[in-house]
Amino acid sequence: MLVTLHPCNVRGAAATRPLGFPRLGPSENGGTVFAHVTANMRNHMNAERRWAVWGLIAGALLSLVDFVTFHVLGLEMQLAGRDVMMEVSILFLVTYAGLGFAIGKLL
Repeated sequence: MLVTLHPCNVRGAAATRPLGFPRLGPSENGGTVFAHVTANMRNHMNAERRWAVWGLIAGALLSLVDFVTFHVLGLEMQLAGRDVMMEVSILFLVTYAGLGFAIGKLL
């Protein structure tokens, strides 16, 4: 058997509760509840560190170190007689930065 609680509802039907179900107080029934002044609550407004951006930057710097190291060592990369050092360095930049971004997102 159901007992009518309130005559209002989104669809216009009566809101009901089972017979014998305890009636809830105002704070448990959707009323406004304020935290106690001395409550020990964490501040959720602290800025979070953006590890994904730091990972992207670290990956880009690592590719730059590889590029400089290739030039210091005198390494030449050729494909069909054409110099491809810049293309390989850009590939390293994209893959290292992408990997750093992905690892940063996981942290």
